[in-house]
Amino acid sequence: CVCVSPVAKRVAEERGERLGGSVGFQIRLENQLPDQRGSILYCTTGILLRRMINDSLLREVSHVVLDEVHERSVQSDFLIIVLRDILPHRPDLKVILMSATLNAELFSQYFGGVPMYNIPSVVFPVARYFLEDVLQMTRFCPPPPTRRGPPSWVRHLRGQAEAMEKKRTEEQERAEYIASLEAKRTYPPYVVEALRNMDGDQVPLELMLELVKTICREGELGAILVFLPGWDTISKLHDMLKSDPVFRSRNYLIIPLHSLMPTSFQQSVLPDTPAGEYEWCPPHLAETSLTIDAWLGLCHRLRGEGRRKRMMCD
Repeated sequence: CVCVSPVAKRVAEERGERLGGSVGFQIRLENQLPDQRGSILYCTTGILLRRMINDSLLREVSHVVLDEVHERSVQSDFLIIVLRDILPHRPDLKVILMSATLNAELFSQYFGGVPMYNIPSVVFPVARYFLEDVLQMTRFCPPPPTRRGPPSWVRHLRGQAEAMEKKRTEEQERAEYIASLEAKRTYPPYVVEALRNMDGDQVPLELMLELVKTICREGELGAILVFLPGWDTISKLHDMLKSDPVFRSRNYLIIPLHSLMPTSFQQSVLPDTPAGEYEWCPPHLAETSLTIDAWLGLCHRLRGEGRRKRMMCD
């Protein structure tokens, strides 16, 4: 719901109208609905599903546009199933699925071989740095890990033996990869040592802090986006940044962003970047419909496979 109200406001402005005219939005606990002659309503997946409880065929709707369908949440997958089932009863209903990274063929076949459209867009140059590069850039070296029991996620998996076997395989592959780096001498010894010491079961917040400081020290003025898995890690890194002497200057604005936060607070991220440097600490913001100018850096997936919290339903 982070992007719902800002996008609705932007569309209303481009149509030369106020929000609440022909364009409106509805999210949990907040809404500004279009007037009776309104034509566009931006809402979350949950809101649309709730609406279908009373109007299962969406008889008052002519078009349904689903953005970022590649996210594959429980709600979005369920909505796609329901929409496919009602299409035979509503042949006039237009369903449009959109995504920048969508496996279009999969969804096309799911809906019976419907046509696909590719809209060209401007691709800006992006330099990719992997964990080894970041460690070399920041010269960060964590202390050696202490001996510990099985990680907490093991206890929640069905079949602890299988989970431990998977963990052992991952550790073996990791050790082999580090050994190959050491043999090739691609990176300095302190980078190899840092890789050995890193705890793969923890989000490396200390490393992220050092990386943000390095970007601010060596980069241009602009904005930094940090992807983090969940509010707990967002809050922890936010506190670490606020307490660091480097970021006590007024040149830095540190904004935690999460979908559970009030919409008015989320809006503070959207204005154009003035003279100064900004750090954001949200998860998956850049994968929404929002556009924030003056991006300077993106910190995402410092571990090889990345980290993500996902709500699961059995």
